[in-house]
Amino acid sequence: MRYHYSLIAEDEPIIRDVPIFDSALLANGELLMKGTTDPDSNGDQGIAFITAFGTTTAEAVNALGILVDSRYNPNVQGVYATGHIPDHVPATATDGPLYGKAIINPLAIYLAEYDQSDAIAITSTSTTTLTVGSLEDDIDGSFVYFVGTHTGVTGSLRHINTAASGSCVMDSALVTTGASTDTIIRTLRPLSATTKLNDEATGLTTTAAINTGVSLRIVDNYVQADNIPFTPLRKATHKGKNSLQKAKLFADICMLSHVFNA
Repeated sequence: MRYHYSLIAEDEPIIRDVPIFDSALLANGELLMKGTTDPDSNGDQGIAFITAFGTTTAEAVNALGILVDSRYNPNVQGVYATGHIPDHVPATATDGPLYGKAIINPLAIYLAEYDQSDAIAITSTSTTTLTVGSLEDDIDGSFVYFVGTHTGVTGSLRHINTAASGSCVMDSALVTTGASTDTIIRTLRPLSATTKLNDEATGLTTTAAINTGVSLRIVDNYVQADNIPFTPLRKATHKGKNSLQKAKLFADICMLSHVFNA
């Protein structure tokens, strides 16, 4: 993710050193949220910020913003990647958490890519009907982009005119009938809050089942390809597109639950 703009006019990113913790590497652009473990656990210690993705914990609840530091390995205290200059390097976890730089603006809008590595397999297509076992209901107005390897299907971008659980009606049929070997990513229409972050909390995933307590909202969506400049995603302009080259889809997201603006 990256900082895109703020809901406050003329606002600039506010960057601060904050305590951070994860059992794995943290990456530049990763969305953070307040830790959820007990203060005496010597993990996030109840004061550090952790990856905003959550499987058994609430996702993006008491969010902070994105990490803008280099990668670091919290399993090796005091060992950092080149370019990371921490203010505080504890010798062990009991000496306190590590620190990294993060954007903390409560009303920041972040640009997140829909992660194509998390594409899901379709079942089939029949004229304008797309069948996907894990597709959500009530995502009318969203888009699907085919990212598989099936000639005539890959690179197709379609608007979802109507959606039901497990299937939807696209704006037009594909050039070639889709099969179970094809995969898609899908956007969520603006104002949707049924989001789900990828495991690294650096982008959005297409997986239908959202995590507990999701507290992000889609502001707008964008598309970019070799033959399309970065531009807002609009039905009138982008429905029925075929053979898009290296297309990527993005969303502006806002934090509905911020640790400094609950």
